[in-house]
Amino acid sequence: MTLLASLAALGVLATNIMLPAFPPIARDLSVDTRDLAITLSVFFVVFAVGQLFVGPLADALGRR
Repeated sequence: MTLLASLAALGVLATNIMLPAFPPIARDLSVDTRDLAITLSVFFVVFAVGQLFVGPLADALGRR
């Protein structure tokens, strides 16, 4: 149950860590903050697509 709760909180935790750091990251990488926001969009897309694979895999391997 702890592992499941940790995995569920991963997306929220990642965004809460990343969003306040956007201005320093943009400054250090010399990019516009709007351009850096693409990284957050990519993260959400990969996270969502990953759920499509992990869910059925967990069902197949977890139910015995």
